[in-house]
Amino acid sequence: MVTEALERVVFIEDVRARRADTQESWKKCLKALGPSVGWSKFLHWRRRYDKGDGPAWERLLDRRMPPLRAVPTSVAQAARTLRRANPSITCEAARALLRLEFGDSLSVSNTWLRRQWSAADLRFERRGTRRLGGAVAEEVEEFHGGAGLALIAAADIETGASLLLAQAVLAAGLSHANAQRGVMPREEGEGVRDEHGRFVASYNAQWRMEHAPGERDARWASDASKGKTRILADLPVLTHRPETLAQKLLCMGAAALVTERRGFDGLDGPAGEWLGALGGHAYMPATLDKALAQLGLLDVHDALWNAHAAMWTAHSRRWSADGPAWTQTAVYIDATSDPYWTRRFARSGKVERVGRVMPNLSRVAIVSAAGVPLLIETHVGTVGLKQRLGPLLTRLDAVLGAGGDVSRLTIVDSEAGTAGAMWALHATSERVFITVLKGQVQKGARIYDTGPWVSYRERDEIREVAIDLDGRGAPAGGVTLRGVEMRRASRRPVTTLFATNAAPTDLDAAAVVDAYLARWPNVEQLFRDGRNGIGLDRSHGYGGGEVTHVALESQLERAERRIAHAEAARGRASATRQELAAATATLDASARNKAVALADKALRQATANVAQQQAKKAALDTMPRVIYQRDTGRDSVMTCLKLNLCVLIEFVLREYFGSLDIEWRTLIEQFVALPLTVRTTKTRRLYQIHANPRQPDNMVRLAEAVQRINARNIRHDGRLIVFELCGLPAPGS
Repeated sequence: MVTEALERVVFIEDVRARRADTQESWKKCLKALGPSVGWSKFLHWRRRYDKGDGPAWERLLDRRMPPLRAVPTSVAQAARTLRRANPSITCEAARALLRLEFGDSLSVSNTWLRRQWSAADLRFERRGTRRLGGAVAEEVEEFHGGAGLALIAAADIETGASLLLAQAVLAAGLSHANAQRGVMPREEGEGVRDEHGRFVASYNAQWRMEHAPGERDARWASDASKGKTRILADLPVLTHRPETLAQKLLCMGAAALVTERRGFDGLDGPAGEWLGALGGHAYMPATLDKALAQLGLLDVHDALWNAHAAMWTAHSRRWSADGPAWTQTAVYIDATSDPYWTRRFARSGKVERVGRVMPNLSRVAIVSAAGVPLLIETHVGTVGLKQRLGPLLTRLDAVLGAGGDVSRLTIVDSEAGTAGAMWALHATSERVFITVLKGQVQKGARIYDTGPWVSYRERDEIREVAIDLDGRGAPAGGVTLRGVEMRRASRRPVTTLFATNAAPTDLDAAAVVDAYLARWPNVEQLFRDGRNGIGLDRSHGYGGGEVTHVALESQLERAERRIAHAEAARGRASATRQELAAATATLDASARNKAVALADKALRQATANVAQQQAKKAALDTMPRVIYQRDTGRDSVMTCLKLNLCVLIEFVLREYFGSLDIEWRTLIEQFVALPLTVRTTKTRRLYQIHANPRQPDNMVRLAEAVQRINARNIRHDGRLIVFELCGLPAPGS
């Protein structure tokens, strides 16, 4: 023990000397001289070396003593006998039986049991099995829920979705870390962390020294700015194996299936154990929070979305193979908005779901004709679909390759139904598009060359037309487009005008209408289902920064112009009143009083208007000139992971349940909470789902899905994935 203490003294002095000579950080010096010594252990040695009493070797002496009480030999023999009798027994079950036999005073740990079993060659290996008396050892895990997550795990293994996302994250993260080399971020000083690697109280107090209670400090800054003060290469997430990171990403996306609480907070409850049914570890909330924070610092959300789009495009085309030809090349583009709550004066927009203007996050999505989300951008406040349309399509082309099939037919909401937007789509990108004209654009359109009305569906009629449009962004002669009118036969017929640049030989009138009307089940339903059980209505991340309130400057200018106009109107009303009083001086009193009363009323209204405009200007003067703008990096990462889970659920419904037409919420409620037993051996992982006798029809569908999964021979880590439905109710019971 003394020899080890003396070696520690020499090691610490060598590290100090190297740091003084090279001016390197403590971590770099430690890695160069003692790569096998952990950072927390070195901090503990250094703290005792600096602050202890007595000689240096005494301060670094390991004074721990082994326990004096030895476990009786009879207990060790009983533990080995239990393992031989039941090779799959867990440490907890064995300890319970030993306490039952030897009394509650017996205290043995899981480590002691594993040590005894290992010494007798009875230890169970997770990546292998041992034959004990002719029986194959297996590990048994019991879950009181989470069977539906096992179905999602099978889809994830078959598609490799989470693994591909993890590989993209690691590649992008390492690229950003390498790009940081040569730039020295701010490093943490001495005494910042304790022996467990946690920030000490004094360090946290330093951040609040110059800030009032409730005031935002630098820790609330955006991830982009905080990433400049961190050594990205030291982030633990970059040291993960792709398989480990894939499990974390899958658990992060599936968190909303097991808890309704904000973020990952609910995962510390009993239902949090269900995440183990995904085939990995049931991570605690703090673990996933740290992983998400590190992904935000690495700025990997674009890489995640690029990998997501490239991966699911092939499945989307396969699912659309049985439909019309246009479904193979169509994408839908739309925007949606969700609120978030904050005490700060933040960038806001109109949120139609809640019917108010408030702080919000807007998402612009590209969705395939099969309803598969390919790319989504997250923005703060209101975002114009026309402004983001071109860049988003260009980004999709960059991911899938220029001229890819997915970019040939673009279906956009009526917000892009203007002459300038359609001209940009047609002339600059040569894209085939379909949109609808509404409001003033429809009223200003000149319709000619109308064709005959033909029946469409049961109560509708459609016809071919030609459309001329003028507007900002269009060429001088306007834009000529092909149009399709649809009207419903009723007492008050409503006409809808679709505009497209597709040739009739490529898309007939019925196909144009079909393609646009499919936007509701493919896009609007996607947003609705994402909020109804997948957690798309919850936002993640809290950082951000202050930006200039540009809209306020324009509002102030308009307010000043309104005040000037109101004062000019008041001056004219006052002059008119004086002129009228002088002109009617010779009239009788009754006529003069009536004329002057009208002039006085106009003057009072003009004066009240001046006061009203001044009050509005005063209210604007009280508003801050800078506003809070939230960082969307973490929310974009979580949106990708949630929608990756959505597509995995769609994969389960289409591939395993035979294209069962139910909502995602129904799948979550009927199947996710079913009890599950997982039996793992060297060659097989068996998922035993316990049926719900109160839902016989759904259990029959689940039994058919289990057969389809087993027929696919899915393998993971060299093991065959097998599903079994236990307790299926008999027909008619």
